[in-house]
Amino acid sequence: MAVLFSSEADDPTAWVEALTCRLPGIEMRIWPEVGDVRDIEVALVWRCPPGDLRRYPNLRLICSLGAGVEHVLADSDLPPGVPVTKIVDPDLTAGMSEYVLAAALHYHRQFPIYAAFQRDGRWKKLRRPDTARRRIGLLGLGELGCDAGAKFVALGFPVAGWSRTPKSVPGIESFAGADGLHPFLARTDILICLLPLTAATRGIVNRETLAALPKGAYVINATAVAASRRHAGGILSAPVSGRDLD
Repeated sequence: MAVLFSSEADDPTAWVEALTCRLPGIEMRIWPEVGDVRDIEVALVWRCPPGDLRRYPNLRLICSLGAGVEHVLADSDLPPGVPVTKIVDPDLTAGMSEYVLAAALHYHRQFPIYAAFQRDGRWKKLRRPDTARRRIGLLGLGELGCDAGAKFVALGFPVAGWSRTPKSVPGIESFAGADGLHPFLARTDILICLLPLTAATRGIVNRETLAALPKGAYVINATAVAASRRHAGGILSAPVSGRDLD
């Protein structure tokens, strides 16, 4: 069996060393030097050229080298019937949770206001916000959403999550499906989007969604981070959007 490694951003050396150590006898092919395309049964990819995966007649598995698969699904010429998987990595999960906690606490603890005070050269103490009354809402209760939710719960925030199908997660109030979206938004003060970017989720944060949030709510769109990267190298930073709906 030959495994194809195709990535526009990764040095394949560490991947080849790790895989050949754990799977002795495996043959790695580094794109574009793929050799006989009939040998390729597994493809490890990150933004490979559109249409390339269709070239391998014996391909049995496509694995995204990150937490998102939208870069794979965006290829309109994928080979039919081949499963697509993604990486679930403890370091990635922990890093994403740190990211969304830092973003939420940034607004919860009123850091932008204090930063403005600092720029103006004046001191003013604000009333400390009540954590027990700041309602966190997680769009997406997958691996990333559940881990972040547990950490918010540990800090004393009331936490709810929305998913396409009902989920039961300790300490997190669950909403599901189209009927559950607006009730979920109505009880959310800080909305954190951790949904994978797919055809089913594209555009879910829109004018109607934002209008359903309480006045003064914030939105943190972490989808770009989750979708973009990723694994042992850490995650790329992305702008955090704090949206005041006054």
